Amino acid sequence: MDLSLLTTTETAECVIKDPVTGNDTDIIITVCGVYSEQYRTAARKASATENYENFLADLTVDWAGVERDGKALLFTHENAVDVYKSIPAIRTQVDRCIGDIKNFFPKR
Repeated sequence: MDLSLLTTTETAECVIKDPVTGNDTDIIITVCGVYSEQYRTAARKASATENYENFLADLTVDWAGVERDGKALLFTHENAVDVYKSIPAIRTQVDRCIGDIKNFFPKR
């Protein structure tokens, strides 16, 4: 087996699905995976707090297509925490994306 197939990427794109229809939305959230240094740093930081939304925000590096009240919502750590706290459907999907290590391997 070619070892390059076992090399992970630092980040993956999480395409958010509409929880009602199951269809992809235009929201794409880029997150760090469990094999990244950013994940290890965030995990150490999270062990000192009980704010899971902050942990997810620490692993989020960018987003696209996110709007609030018809206006683009700028990616910031604070906005990410707010989105993860206020919209469980997004929080759950991002959590699952980070937890699925297949998302961080080369496509086959």
